[in-house]
Amino acid sequence: MIENEKKLQALLGVLPVLMDYMEDIREQSPRVYNRMVKKSGNDFIEHTTRHLNNLFSIVKDVEGSLHFYDQVQNVSTAFMQWVDAEPREKE
Repeated sequence: MIENEKKLQALLGVLPVLMDYMEDIREQSPRVYNRMVKKSGNDFIEHTTRHLNNLFSIVKDVEGSLHFYDQVQNVSTAFMQWVDAEPREKE
């Protein structure tokens, strides 16, 4: 089973990228991208980030606390690389 910390890292790493992609496709697919979807995603990011920033301010001196944020960035980078990757040909 995936730990909740890893699930949160995945959400925080992938959701902002998905929101950017939705903005990129809004002209071609206006039904996918609408104000409510954008607002909901931004609200989630804002509230989660605020909560994590409050938590981080409390535990900023705890050893390993930066590791969480590093992992969020790693997830985001890996997701963008995965989306950008050329599909492999089946052997």
